[in-house]
Amino acid sequence: MKALIFVLLVVAVICAYVYYDFSPAEAPQPVLINELEDTTESQKPPTVAPAQIAVFENSDYNFSFKYRIKPYGYSVFENSEEQNSEIGALFGTTFVRSTDYNDSVKAASEGNAHDGPPVMSVYVFSASKVLDLKSWLVGNKMITNCSEAEILATTLAGKDAMSCLWDGLYLGVTVALMHDNKIYVLTGTREEGETNDGFSYKKDFDDMVTSFVVSS
Repeated sequence: MKALIFVLLVVAVICAYVYYDFSPAEAPQPVLINELEDTTESQKPPTVAPAQIAVFENSDYNFSFKYRIKPYGYSVFENSEEQNSEIGALFGTTFVRSTDYNDSVKAASEGNAHDGPPVMSVYVFSASKVLDLKSWLVGNKMITNCSEAEILATTLAGKDAMSCLWDGLYLGVTVALMHDNKIYVLTGTREEGETNDGFSYKKDFDDMVTSFVVSS
């Protein structure tokens, strides 16, 4: 009887050893892929959709230029005849970033104070009685913001033109061209602080000036 008990104990010990030695190890917990940092992808610059560009063209006064409609695109507001008459212009139009315009409208509707956003404007004036563009710019300072000491020679549409820098609610710039009995005046901002995805107000105006074309 004792011999049988001894044999059973030996068998039990052997079985326990075999189970412990050959039982499978605990499987590791799965790691979700979206919880891992993909260093290859994270080092890539963010993808920015190509800008969508439109052409503003006015056949009555023979000029055109390009502006952006996406992203951070612009809304276009042409002056009424009354507005043009008030400043003695033949034509006028203003470009405002759509998001800025919407913010201004919302603030006004809620009765909140809100500074006007940076804008780009293009005006056309008659040059029938103008002998000197520089004198005209100074004489129309309410529109051009140009002081005589600030006026410099430049080019616009491949032709001799003049420009001036000025300070106001924003740092501004005016570029003017006298051509074909008309004066073309472009005003904008040289602010660089408001920059998104490589777009800035200054660059937007520079692009407008660079793309500006006049024809006879």
